[in-house]
Amino acid sequence: MQPSDPVPPRLAGSRPVVIYRIGQLGDTLLSLPAIDAVRRQNPGKRLVLLTDRHPEQKGFVSSWDIIGPTGLCDGVIFYDASDQALRKWRTYLKLVQKIRSIAPSEVINLAPRVRFSDIRRDEYFFRVLCAVPAYRALPADDEPKSSSIRGGVQGEPEWKRLARAVGAGADSSQFELRIPRWASQEAQSALSALPKNARRLVALGPGSKMPAKRWPAERFAEVGRRILEVDDGTAIVILGGPEDQELGDKLQAGWGVRCVNLAGRVSVFGSAATLSRTVGYIGNDSGAMHLAGIIGVPCVALFSARDIPGKWIPLGTGHRILQKTVDCAGCMLEVCNRNNLCLTEIGVDEVVTAWESVSAAKTPGAHPLASTA
Repeated sequence: MQPSDPVPPRLAGSRPVVIYRIGQLGDTLLSLPAIDAVRRQNPGKRLVLLTDRHPEQKGFVSSWDIIGPTGLCDGVIFYDASDQALRKWRTYLKLVQKIRSIAPSEVINLAPRVRFSDIRRDEYFFRVLCAVPAYRALPADDEPKSSSIRGGVQGEPEWKRLARAVGAGADSSQFELRIPRWASQEAQSALSALPKNARRLVALGPGSKMPAKRWPAERFAEVGRRILEVDDGTAIVILGGPEDQELGDKLQAGWGVRCVNLAGRVSVFGSAATLSRTVGYIGNDSGAMHLAGIIGVPCVALFSARDIPGKWIPLGTGHRILQKTVDCAGCMLEVCNRNNLCLTEIGVDEVVTAWESVSAAKTPGAHPLASTA
């Protein structure tokens, strides 16, 4: 089935399993170990992803954009999640009709919910309106509390919470994203702009869709300058979404020819292929960070204090998580009203020291520009 097919056909004698997951890049990547577990639990069955799309948002990365190429799901059902569409009863009627038309044997709801009323609403929708015989859902999500965060309470990593909800084992932490051949070729072409002696690549993710998650750009500039000073065979690759392009261009101008800005200029899987050629990632809590984690790249991850510590850490091991506790921790603000106080508490020296310990553990392999797909 091609990713553009809106509704997969029902297979004779086989009722599919529907997995409901919403969100963009980071949310989707953290759900992959759980979806992989569902795939292994249902050999021979068709898995269908139910997810949202936001046609009004430029650069929106849907769950299907990531899951489709992996082959973990065999088809997709989209629904329009724009505010205008969600106010129309026809949106829900069409969705019910689509789900009923494939007669799923089970729905596994991996959409995060905080309010009990939303959990009950979902269950009513799938069990009663869609007539699904078996239904599983995540328990209510924890809300951040300043007192708990200041007390050093760590949350359960989101990828682990999702995997536990579907009965996955501890080996879920070993999941790695498979990179298509075409993405390796895309990365190869994008990195060809770097000097030929660039034998050690460092990935930086200076942006984020959420302003409250952004470490100061001038500090990224200083970190990059100090990394480049150490070894003339080191080069920097900037990764991120289209919204990070302008910032990436400014940083690239300061770092010179030993830097290439790929933010918004390569696909998600092209970014993954690029990351696979690096010795590590330094950056904000973002989709690029989770992409690094899921392909086994060690991260120096800079976290705000807006949410529960430990909840959104990248998959895998060998990471250094830098996060400061402040009196407004747990605010959940998307735009900070205190000039990103928690992030500015993280200094350049601290980031450089963390990077030295992370990068020392990984030995660079072959010349990254000589890699073949």
